[in-house]
Order: sequence, then C-alpha cells, then structure tokens
Amino acid sequence: MGTQITKLATGISRLALDSETGAIVQYYNEELIEQGPVEEMGHAPHAYKVTRKYSLTRMTYNAALNSALFKPPDIGVHEVKEFTKWNAARIRKELIGKPAPELEVTDINGNSISLASLKGKIVLLDFWTSWSPPCLADAPSLDKLYARYSGNNLMIIGISVNEERDVVERLLQKKSHVFPVVLTSENEMPHAYQVVKFPTYVVIAPDGTLNAAFEGDQGFGELRKYLEHAGMPNE
Repeated sequence: MGTQITKLATGISRLALDSETGAIVQYYNEELIEQGPVEEMGHAPHAYKVTRKYSLTRMTYNAALNSALFKPPDIGVHEVKEFTKWNAARIRKELIGKPAPELEVTDINGNSISLASLKGKIVLLDFWTSWSPPCLADAPSLDKLYARYSGNNLMIIGISVNEERDVVERLLQKKSHVFPVVLTSENEMPHAYQVVKFPTYVVIAPDGTLNAAFEGDQGFGELRKYLEHAGMPNE
C-alpha cells in the first residue's frame, strides 16, 4: 500500500483429518509477517507472528443433519445461485452519468495518483493483464493516444490486475510505455474497479462523472471515439 509493504515471510499450515469421514478435526496455521517502508524491506523490517488453531470438539457418526445449521438468518436475506459479475455492462448500468468512485493509488514508480487530482481532465482507466492477447494488441494504440492527446487534458492510467511487480516490469522493459501503470497487487482497489474481463476500459469525463465502460481490444480509432464522446477535441 503506497510506500508500505506487508508480506508473508514464512509460514506453516497443518491439518488433522478423520480418515473415515474426511472431516477436518484440527487446523493449525502460523505466519510470520514483515511490514515496513519499501526502502527498509530486506534490512530490519518490523515483524510479528500470527497463530491460529481450530479444533473440532464434537462429532457424531451417522446422525441426521441438523437443518437449522444450513438455514440463513431470518433478517431479510435470500439465497443466490451466483453473484452478478462486475463487468463493463454492470458499470454502465449502475454508474454511467454518476460521479466516478474515487481512486487513490500509487503507480509502479512510487507516484501518487487520485481521480480527485485529475478533475478537469479526461481519464481513461485501462484494466489489463500480461497474459491477455487483446490487452497486448491495444497497448500500442494506448501509447499513441497518450502521446498525441496528453497535452489536450488526457490522462491514461494502466491498471495491471493481480500480477506481481517483476512480471509487469519484465513486460514493460520489452514494450515501451508512456503513461502511468498501477499494480492491484500493491494497491487496494474500490469495488467499482474490480473487473474480471480484460481489457476493460473506463472513461471519466472532465467533470468527474463516469462517461463510458467497455471491453475487448478496440484499436486507436474506436478508443478515440469514446474519448471524443467524453469531451476530447476532435482533430
């Protein structure tokens, strides 16, 4: 988070199982956590240990199931088969025309970025992964857009989803980039930006409202159309 790193240095987990039923009768977990500023990691970081132990105290063989254990609490909840995916379609349905949820992150070079500080600019959030061919296909178009229009109040923020720093850095060394890149592995992302399909693009207008959300490789022309709709000058 920002300039702070929290990492699992070492740990161990043990399970005890009943060989007849497969039930877990005991679970033990021990973790050594290191925490501190980036520049201090590897030297003398602050450390603490977390220990958890769960034990089964009673088990009955061949007994009827107690249905009350599986009944949801009577507070107006209901059972669902599957949670609705948070994708571009749902972002459009719930957030288009509304103030974009705030985003405060630190990019891969340690620079702080917030949507609040970018008000007055058109912001394009690019959610991508290194293993997605459509993401890689759009990368040159994004660089071209940023190089051409960043002087016209355009900001592009690349958001690498669920990948470690070394993976992203190796890719960026091979493919030059000109706009900031953020790692979700090092930043806490608000729910509104936890997408599951890549690439996903979110466009935020200069007044801070969410203007568009769409998926898939688009190319230079289509991406520019979305940005022009948000207010970017048309050449």
